[in-house]
Amino acid sequence: MTRQAADEPQSFRAALDQMSEAVAITDDDGQLHGPRILYVNRAFTRVSGYSPAEIVGRSIQSLEGGRADRSVLARIAETLKKCGEFAERMPRRRKNGEQYVAECRVIPLAASGTRGSNWLWIERELAAGASDATGQRRRTEEALRSSEEQHRQIFKAATDAFFIYDYERRIVEVNPAACALYGYRHEELIGLTGKDVVHPDYYHRFENFKKAVQTTGRFFTESVDVRKDGSTFDVEVRGSAVTFRGQPHLLATVRDITERKRAEAALREAHDKLEQRVRERTAEFKEAQEQLQRTERLASIGTLAAGIAHEINNPVGGILISAQSALDEIDEPRDRAFIKKCLLEITEDAKRCGRIIQSILRFARQEPTVRWPYDLNALVKRALYLTRAAVEQHGGTLTLHLTGDLPLIAVNPTEFEQILINLIQNAMEAGGAGTRVTVATERCETGVRVTVADNGPGMPPQQLEHIFDPFYTTHQQTGGLGLGLSVVHGIVQAHGGSIDVTSNPRQGTTFTIELPC
Repeated sequence: MTRQAADEPQSFRAALDQMSEAVAITDDDGQLHGPRILYVNRAFTRVSGYSPAEIVGRSIQSLEGGRADRSVLARIAETLKKCGEFAERMPRRRKNGEQYVAECRVIPLAASGTRGSNWLWIERELAAGASDATGQRRRTEEALRSSEEQHRQIFKAATDAFFIYDYERRIVEVNPAACALYGYRHEELIGLTGKDVVHPDYYHRFENFKKAVQTTGRFFTESVDVRKDGSTFDVEVRGSAVTFRGQPHLLATVRDITERKRAEAALREAHDKLEQRVRERTAEFKEAQEQLQRTERLASIGTLAAGIAHEINNPVGGILISAQSALDEIDEPRDRAFIKKCLLEITEDAKRCGRIIQSILRFARQEPTVRWPYDLNALVKRALYLTRAAVEQHGGTLTLHLTGDLPLIAVNPTEFEQILINLIQNAMEAGGAGTRVTVATERCETGVRVTVADNGPGMPPQQLEHIFDPFYTTHQQTGGLGLGLSVVHGIVQAHGGSIDVTSNPRQGTTFTIELPC
């Protein structure tokens, strides 16, 4: 960005660029090179032949047709001090070396004669026969003064504190908001340095103020400042470069953020409390989770115990029946064959209890189920034999439809017997007297299929959805535990097979089991 663009408001340039007269703004530097050009309008570049980049920063006296005369500069300064305006014909020289005469008027942009004010040069080339533009010049002057006054009013009315520093960090101007915020009178602040209003612990943040503005054009930090009465408050400081009284300065815009800082502190405190509460809740949840895991382990133990009781109940019932039959016949030694048969059944059921215990122990140890090739039809017949007493007790009938020449399948005989016994006994308990249960075997695409169908009361759809869930039962009143079908489902899956059930109210129920060969 050129110095011209940085120094002059856009509104000035827009107005001046419309003028037919050449306009320049200079400082009033009293050095030998004369006033330096800060801005030129389009007419000035057109008449002189220089571009803004070529002319801005040069002395306006360098455009004279002859050697710069210090007496002319002194006369201009003296006239401005007395009259507030200077007018005179002066020689000028274009970029191509051509000379011409211009009628020059010089007007101060600040208070007349004030040291450090800018000068407004309005030149009319006499040789070009330009018409008198006094009215236009006056309108331009009034516009410039009006714009300057508007900026001055904005500076005074701003709610943020404005500090203008020189490059030695001395305060050269402040607005009323700065006086009110820091508790000083205007004249008390002028001449102070940044160290006088910034808390010592934060002054190091301002050491690179000048460098940051010169390199990046801006500066930002948060600090703690000190009022005249010694009280401190939080501020947000933004810095930029400005031209003030024709010289480069630093502008610091200060905003009081004490309330924002308090709100942030309160928010952090609330956040910390929330985090602490979350940690406490997390610890409580972890403890509750551990308690739930302990409860689940106890429930698993209860499930295992109920499963053991459920599975052993059948063979134990057979043992009791056989033992009672043998006792009934013990007074008749002539029927030794019947007693022997009862004792053999007791022995077989006792062994079965042992096999069930071994299966449960393998399950508890998560050992794989031991399987070996077996005749499926033989297992079905064995299950029929073991459930005959329960079928007769409920007044039902059991029918077999076995397909011959079935392939041997790898099963655990004891576990598969449990499947058939549970399904047959469930059918009898649900249907009661007159229940007909049919067990059939056949080949299928994947291996063999076993179906257990009954003509009992059936089940509605809402029961079918939970039929294999542990502890789900519709026979609580009769002591049902809801474990039989869940055990069946687990054994079938352990054998790599599948089990499906179809049922409708008053139309019976059919379980279909498929096992791979």
